[in-house]
Amino acid sequence: MEFEAKNIYMTVGGFSSTVTSNYLSTRGAEWPFVNMPYFEVHGNGVNELANSLFLAFAPYVNASEMDRWNLYTRYMQGWIQEGVEYSAELHADYFNETKKMQVDAIYPYIFRHGPGNDSDSVVQIPETLDSSSTDKGRFMPVWQVAPAPHDPKIINYNLLDNDVFQRVNNGMHSVNKPVLSEATDLAFLYEGSIYDDPTHPHSFLLQPIYHDFVNHTEADILGSLVAVIGWDYYFKNLLPPEAHGVIVVMKDTCGGMFSYQINGMEAVFLGYGDHQEPAYSHLEEASLFDPLTRLEVSEEHLHCEYDMHIYPSKELEDDYMTNKPIIYTVVVISVFLCTVMVFVLYDFLVQLRQDKVMLAAKKSNMVVASLFPKNVRDRIYADVEEQIAAGQKNGRKMFGAVAKTELKNFLDNGIANRDGVAFDTKPIADLFPATTIMFADIVGFTGKSLFGA
Repeated sequence: MEFEAKNIYMTVGGFSSTVTSNYLSTRGAEWPFVNMPYFEVHGNGVNELANSLFLAFAPYVNASEMDRWNLYTRYMQGWIQEGVEYSAELHADYFNETKKMQVDAIYPYIFRHGPGNDSDSVVQIPETLDSSSTDKGRFMPVWQVAPAPHDPKIINYNLLDNDVFQRVNNGMHSVNKPVLSEATDLAFLYEGSIYDDPTHPHSFLLQPIYHDFVNHTEADILGSLVAVIGWDYYFKNLLPPEAHGVIVVMKDTCGGMFSYQINGMEAVFLGYGDHQEPAYSHLEEASLFDPLTRLEVSEEHLHCEYDMHIYPSKELEDDYMTNKPIIYTVVVISVFLCTVMVFVLYDFLVQLRQDKVMLAAKKSNMVVASLFPKNVRDRIYADVEEQIAAGQKNGRKMFGAVAKTELKNFLDNGIANRDGVAFDTKPIADLFPATTIMFADIVGFTGKSLFGA
C-alpha cells in the first residue's frame, strides 16, 4: 500500500514538471496564460498511473490579470470540445441523438458559488476586491481538466473560494511540498467530467507547479495540479483475489476517519469512522500512508497526513481456519496405511508360496532318500544341479530340459529322439567287476510278521 501512495505523489509530481517544461519551451509564453497541448491525453495517463479519479490544472491569476484571463479562456476553450471527442465513450450517456456531442460554452469569467456553496449558483468575482473576498487579490481558477468535461461549469471556478481548498493551499505553501486534504465532498469539481459516488470518501492532492526546475521556493509556485483521489479506486487491485476480509481504517491528522474492507481485487466502503471488529484490534498493523513525504504538520492542521491501520476480520479468519489440513492429513495417512497393508499382504502371500515350495521340496527329498541309497541320491542331486546350471547358461528352464518338453518328445518320437537316447541324464549305477549275490529266506517270517511277535 505504501508503494501505491508513493506512486500517486511521484506520478502527479512528474506531470507538474511536464507543465513547467511546456511553459518554458513555448516561445513568448506568459504565465498564467498557458494552455497545455493534449491535456486530456496526458491527464488520463496520469489518472491511470496514479489511480486518481480526476486531474485539474489551476494556475494563480492576480487581480490585475483578470480581464486578460477572461478573454484568454474564452478564446482558448476549444480544448474542451477536442477532449470530449477524444474520449467520446466516456460521455456517451450524457450526449444522445437530441443532444449532439457539442459542449456548452464556459463561464467567461472567474466566479465563485453562491450562498451555501450552491454549484448551480454562480457569482462573478469583480476585479475590485475587498479584503474578505479572496486570498490577497489572487485567484486559482480551474482551467484544464482530465477527463475533459461534457458539462464545463467548473471551468474558471476559483478554488480559493472553497474553505478546504484555501486551507490546504496555505498548507502547501507552508511546507512547499505536495499535500493531501481530508476526505471531503468534491463532486462539484469532477461531476461535469465523470460520475463517482459522492457519499464515498474523496480527497485531493495539491501538487505545486514551479516557475522553473531550479528554484523551488514558495515564491516560485505558479499554480497547482489537483488530483482527486477516490479511495474506492485506491484500495482496488491491492490484494490477490483469494484474500478476503482485510479491514483498513484510514485516520488523518485533521480528525477524519473512514474504513474499507478489501476483498481480493475489490474494496467495500464500510463508512466513516472506525469499523474494525474489536475482537481483532490486538492484531493491528499500522503504517504511514507515504513515509517518504511525511511532513511536519502544523497545529492548525492546514493539510492532512494519513495513517493506515490494518486489521483482520471474522471473514478472513474463516477463510484460513479450516478443516482442510486435517482432511488432507487423514487422506495421506490412509494412503500410507493402505500401501503398508498391500506390502504386508504381498509379503504374506510370498511367504505362503515359499512355504509350499519348501514343503514340496522336503517331500521330494524324503521320497528320493527312501528310494535310493546315499551314493545314488548324491549323484541324482549332482546331476540335477548340473542341469540347472546348464539351463541358466543356455536360457532354458530350470530343473533340466527333460520335464514336460522332453517327456512329450519322448512319447511322440520314441526312444530314437536325441541321438537315440531317451534322456540325456548320466547313468547312476556303479560298476563292480566281481560281485556275489546272496538270496536267503527265513522260514516262517511272513506269518510271524503278519500276526506279530
